[in-house]
Amino acid sequence: GFASAVGSSATANKPPQQQQHALQTPLGLSKEHFVDVAAGLFHSAGVTQRGELVTWGCGRFGQCLVPTKVQNVTTQDGLVGSSTAAASSSLSTVGRWHPADGSKLVQVACGRRHTVALDEHGRVWTLGDNKYGQLGRRRRSEDATNTPANAEPQLVEGPLGKVNSRCFAIRSGWSHILALVRSDNDSGGGGGAMLYGWGRNDKGQLGVISTQSHVPVPQILKPTSNAIGSGERLISIQSACCGAESSHVLDVDGNLHSAGWNEHGNLAIGVDGGSGRRDCCLSWTIASGVRVVGPPSSKAERKLFAAGGAHLITMVT
Repeated sequence: GFASAVGSSATANKPPQQQQHALQTPLGLSKEHFVDVAAGLFHSAGVTQRGELVTWGCGRFGQCLVPTKVQNVTTQDGLVGSSTAAASSSLSTVGRWHPADGSKLVQVACGRRHTVALDEHGRVWTLGDNKYGQLGRRRRSEDATNTPANAEPQLVEGPLGKVNSRCFAIRSGWSHILALVRSDNDSGGGGGAMLYGWGRNDKGQLGVISTQSHVPVPQILKPTSNAIGSGERLISIQSACCGAESSHVLDVDGNLHSAGWNEHGNLAIGVDGGSGRRDCCLSWTIASGVRVVGPPSSKAERKLFAAGGAHLITMVT
């Protein structure tokens, strides 16, 4: 499909003087077909039908690609990717990139100051701010000074940076990332997936109790169930999503498990989930009274759930 955008066109160094209240196609993308799109705090990204990564918006922290050029177009506000065309001269607009080996990208996700993409071989690529390890590789000197002049995706460390990793989905919060990987006993038939996570963990976003505030490289997460009467057991994961500073996984039985920031009750685990803290939950906890199920007459159902900054929604189609 085609891409359209609405909302504030402000960036970290420009005030919100221009706001769009009707959907408009970002400049230079009017004829582009997309298979996936994502929105960060002040930037956006998409994957084209050709398997190319496209970004636009604020690139102050390297979360956007180096912009390409279009001729004879300028804008009133000068924002990258703005669709407010005015007069002449050349304009830096959206950035484009694809892996050097010709592989196609298939998914993209945006955090507050980073972008993550998945290619057809299961490799995970990241760019942007790495303050909390959200790029999935140990900090190097260039990460600390990443700017639009040198921003380019790099592979994460470990298995997810290699061909045939079996990764099939990526999700991003503000500063943490989850990745779903097909397990050895799952051929796509619902046998459960492996969960990897990395990035910020100061509020338990990854469900890992640790003395460190972040996890710098992808590691396997092993959520366990604490359901009454079942004892502690590993969760068989079907899907996952991220809130701003929280994580949620759906198991194959339709139960929802959450970890992370819970100041507004957005984990659906009660006041503190048994952690003793009201603002966050440091380990995976089953949601109270939430089980995603369909009507009795339903022969086939698709379970959906999504997290916003401070709320959670579930439904069945």
